[in-house]
Amino acid sequence: MQKQLLMLFVSFLSHRMDKIMSDIFHNKVMLVTGASGGIGRAIAEEASKQGITVLIHYRKNKAGAEQSLKEVEKYAKGAIFSADLSEYEEVKKLFEDIKKRDIPQLTI
Repeated sequence: MQKQLLMLFVSFLSHRMDKIMSDIFHNKVMLVTGASGGIGRAIAEEASKQGITVLIHYRKNKAGAEQSLKEVEKYAKGAIFSADLSEYEEVKKLFEDIKKRDIPQLTI
């Protein structure tokens, strides 16, 4: 009986944590740099699973960014942006492009 109660309690807590995390990240927007592969892609995918709108940045690997977007869009909204982040003008243009697409303000 105690084991069943404990399992019920753990299940309840797990469900509540999912709800809490979902509420925390609802309507959030995150820019993930280098999201065309590797760690960046993994971060983008995990963020989307929490309901975060993910802006996928890439420098050269457009095909990789498009694949990341496919994965992100299984769970949340997403968009792709290209920029060389070592160049000030391109960084400036990146944020101008984000604004042009009528994407809510970055929150994460």
